[in-house]
Amino acid sequence: MEWFLIPVSMLLKNFSYTLPTVLSTFPIYILAGLFIYRLISDSNSLEVLEVDRRVMTMTLSVLLSQLVMIVYSYQITTRPQDTSGMATGPINLFAYFANIFLVYYLLVLVLRGTKQIRNFIKATMITFLVFSILVLLPQIFATRFWNLDHYVNLIGHLFEATHKGRTDFYQFGSYTTTLRRVNGFSQEASFLAAQIGIVFIPFLLAAIKNKVDYFHDQMTKRSLAFYWGLLIFAFITLFFAKTSTGFVVIGVAVIAFIVSLPAGQRKNYYYGIGIALLILLILYFVNPSISELLNKYIFKKQGTSNRLGGTLALFLTFLHYPLFGVGRGYTSFYNFEFVPKALTHNEEFFRVFQQTGFSNQSMWGEVLAGYGLIGIVPVVIFVYHKIKKGRQLQNVLQHELTPTTRLYISIIDSFYYTLTIFAVVMLFSLSWTDNIYLVVFFFYIVVINYLDKELLR
Repeated sequence: MEWFLIPVSMLLKNFSYTLPTVLSTFPIYILAGLFIYRLISDSNSLEVLEVDRRVMTMTLSVLLSQLVMIVYSYQITTRPQDTSGMATGPINLFAYFANIFLVYYLLVLVLRGTKQIRNFIKATMITFLVFSILVLLPQIFATRFWNLDHYVNLIGHLFEATHKGRTDFYQFGSYTTTLRRVNGFSQEASFLAAQIGIVFIPFLLAAIKNKVDYFHDQMTKRSLAFYWGLLIFAFITLFFAKTSTGFVVIGVAVIAFIVSLPAGQRKNYYYGIGIALLILLILYFVNPSISELLNKYIFKKQGTSNRLGGTLALFLTFLHYPLFGVGRGYTSFYNFEFVPKALTHNEEFFRVFQQTGFSNQSMWGEVLAGYGLIGIVPVVIFVYHKIKKGRQLQNVLQHELTPTTRLYISIIDSFYYTLTIFAVVMLFSLSWTDNIYLVVFFFYIVVINYLDKELLR
């Protein structure tokens, strides 16, 4: 069953705009089916489903505060069409929290030992390899040529998630063939960049750092070349996604990897980075396509008024409602209220945002403004304790290096890479509530809890 979790979570296509967000995609139904099947097929499954009273208390506190703020925000809003509504809002809220517990307890049931944990990572690597060959590579080709447009449009029609009201993103069939930017199955290129950076790149970095082959007990030169090849292809994909988020992911991933290495191993990588930057610099001056891309999305990037204005609006909303936030799905009205007017004089604001709502341009801003400190502080404390626990576990595991202990050291390193990239990318916009992020996050949590029981208790 562990083989299906990541592939299922890749199914991002929304089949409805009227259902609550969590219920409008297929993964929640498939994951729920897997959970029920596991409960029925394994007579001992209920014994491992422990309920933490502190977690339940905090969850109920957040839910109660959210319901209060949803009612309040709905009463004062002048743009009810931009909210989740008095019926859909609470349903969406409860559905999302139920989904969180569903994903966590499913992983608890599935990841019962080293075999299942290793299989999960194998499935993740295979998924990325197949996704790269069948989806990303044709999309990269389509950013420059038109030969594969029919195939790319077919994949987009079958699997691509879309933004409501953004026909300018998909008017020629798919996002890629319309804007000539790689987006995978995501609504837009920046969401794909976040997905690759948070889900796949950390496993690759950890495998290279620790010389761990997830498919075999020993890392060979051929295996190492495989992980390097996937990593380089991931960076190439982020480059052709043509989004600042992608360039940020590349930069953060490289820095996090270098910093995590022992001092004696960094020298060769510095040379490699220097050579790569030199090649990029040469291409910038001799290749008009490369210089145009870098100017448009890095050096001379324009059209950032809405991102900056929306980000400021979200943080101003948080400052006005710091404790409880304004309610999940209700930030749009406050974005219009607090956005600096000087940053609204642009076509996208009038043509899109005023018609469909002011989408959140920073996920940190969205979380803080929507949930407030009561929703954020407990999560930060929880993650901090898992980081400390990970350090303790790595110290114990390093005493006896075997293929299994090296695997777990690598997983914990991957956890740190994931948190680092996630923390930075959350400054921008991404679909952070997608099930794939919950699956990956709780994979690390379940593994750390499993090792804690096996090694420290």
